[in-house]
Amino acid sequence: MDINFQGLNILVIGDVMLDVYIQGIVRRISPEAPIPILNQQSVDYKLGGAANVAKNIASLGASAFLIGIIGNDENGLVFKEKLASHASNLIPFLIESDTAITTTKQRFLAEDQHLLRVDIERPTPLNNEYEEKVLRSFSAIIKKFSIDAIMLQDYNKGFLTPSLYAELIRISNENEIPIAIDPKSQPLECYRNASILKPNKLEFYSMLEGRNTEEKLSSVTQQANLICQEYNINEMWITLGSEGLAYANIKGETLTEAAEDIELTDVCGAGDAVFSIIVLAKKLGLDYQSISRLAIRAGAAACSNLGVYSLKPSDLS
Repeated sequence: MDINFQGLNILVIGDVMLDVYIQGIVRRISPEAPIPILNQQSVDYKLGGAANVAKNIASLGASAFLIGIIGNDENGLVFKEKLASHASNLIPFLIESDTAITTTKQRFLAEDQHLLRVDIERPTPLNNEYEEKVLRSFSAIIKKFSIDAIMLQDYNKGFLTPSLYAELIRISNENEIPIAIDPKSQPLECYRNASILKPNKLEFYSMLEGRNTEEKLSSVTQQANLICQEYNINEMWITLGSEGLAYANIKGETLTEAAEDIELTDVCGAGDAVFSIIVLAKKLGLDYQSISRLAIRAGAAACSNLGVYSLKPSDLS
């Protein structure tokens, strides 16, 4: 299947972060404590979070517009340098803050084996001032550019507040632009009237907590269908890890797709890859059966590579 995403304009909004990979060799155990000593060999910086989604969109040939917030700090400078090194079809609209810090994940590896992850973050809900800045950037982009779809990427770092969700969904619907959400831990009400919702298995089951037990049907797709109907969500895609992918829509159509049998290298970024493909393929008018197969391939490609991985068109063939 020949897929061409060129010409599509996708706006990605959410928690951006810097992923740092510190590679080295372990030859001995510390005499100070029973821990390995890592002899550092290299440091690699990659765009993470919502920025990784935007990078996937751009690497597949579409144009990606990115709204996120970073701190005025050293990691923020590195983040901007990494963004600047990417192709011209990744267009950032960053908001810089003196009070925020740039969310950073540092991974320490020995011969590609993870030893430790250190997170540098300060999850704090956006205040009204910064919400207004986000909404001004959002309105300016959709007014100036022909945006085909909007993607909200939530990592629970405080960027996507309930009030910001409500406004972004309202404005998107008023402008007839489909809006897709990769959720984290907000109440289901935050996602009302969204076009697409893509939780992972853990996030999906957390959505069921507190719901009427009679609604907890045996099938994931049946449960998803009920949520779609109750909250006016057009469709839901649930990534199930090694079990594959589940789909349900507001009309009652459902599907499950088995995962590919691959040698697992790293699950980091797999959800971002699947989310990117779902939104792009949907805009091409593909049916959900075809989208499901492409999404499974995208997830397999991401899981076959170490660290956050930028999809290529050849990964889908």
